[in-house]
Amino acid sequence: TTGCRSSLSPSSSRSRAGLIRASTSTAALRCLSPRVRVPFRIVPNGVGREFFAVDGHRSVPARVLFAHRLEPRKGFGIALRAFTCLLDSMPDAELVVVGDGAERALADRLPTEIRRRVQMLGTLSRDRLVDEFARAAIFLAPALNGESFGIALAEAMAAGLPVIASDVAGYREVVGDAGVLVPAGNPMAVADALAGVLTSATRQQAL
Repeated sequence: TTGCRSSLSPSSSRSRAGLIRASTSTAALRCLSPRVRVPFRIVPNGVGREFFAVDGHRSVPARVLFAHRLEPRKGFGIALRAFTCLLDSMPDAELVVVGDGAERALADRLPTEIRRRVQMLGTLSRDRLVDEFARAAIFLAPALNGESFGIALAEAMAAGLPVIASDVAGYREVVGDAGVLVPAGNPMAVADALAGVLTSATRQQAL
C-alpha cells in the first residue's frame, strides 16, 4: 500500500467526527499530517492467519522469493542484478518471482545460464502464494522508494522467513530487527546481505 490516499482506512470519511485512521505506518502518518487537521492514529495492516500457519518445506536452501509488482519502484531490476551477483558465490541459488507488471521482460534479457535459475510464476492465488512462502528460504524486498508499509514483508515474517529489504521509511518500521536493511538501489549490498544470511544457519534462526 502506497501513497497518502491509500493510507486512509474507510473510517477517513468520518473526519468530521474527529477521527481519521491511517492503516499503515509512521511513514504514512508523515505524509498525511500536513493535509489533515483533525486527530488521527495509526492502525497497521494485519496479516492473514494462513501465513502464521506456514509449515516450511524448503528443498532448496538458497531459494529467494520476490513477491511484488514488477515495476521500477519495487526494485525488480535491482533484484535481478543482485541475484546475478549472488550466483557467483552460490551457483545453486534460485530466484522465484511472484507478480506481474511492465518489467517482466527484464528476466528474459538475462544470460541463459542465469535465466534458468529464475522462475517467473506470475500472479498466484492466495493458496499458491502461501505455498511459495513455505518453500522459500528468504524474502527479498529491494524497493527504491514510496513505501508506506510493506504488507508482503509482514507476511514473510509471519511465515518465518528472514527478510532482506531496502532501508526506506515504510519498510524500516515493519522490519525492525527481524531482517536486514540495505541501501536502496544498491544490488551489491543486496547480494552481500543475501549471501550473509543464506550461508549462516545461525543468522537465519536469529531473524
